[in-house]
Amino acid sequence: MERAASLPAIDAPFTAALKDIASQAGVIGVLFTDKNGLLLGSSGDVDLSLAGYLTSVVAQATKVQPTVSVTTPDGKLILVHKESEMTIAVFKKNEPIR
Repeated sequence: MERAASLPAIDAPFTAALKDIASQAGVIGVLFTDKNGLLLGSSGDVDLSLAGYLTSVVAQATKVQPTVSVTTPDGKLILVHKESEMTIAVFKKNEPIR
């Protein structure tokens, strides 16, 4: 299910970026937040309650590196990246490396 902010001037490019990331191989969901953790949009199988938490974690971790990975108890791998005023979280199935 997709959820995106409804701002007509930027809606099409934002929605296109959301769909593009969500359609990548192995991706089960994607979540975008602003710098304060406010959910801007999501697609796929994501826990929306993680929006603020992931923004907080990445705010601290990006002092060391721009992208952080988090593994959830249910086996999902979340790649979290901060890009200027936005945080992007990509949810993937955590599959073993062969």
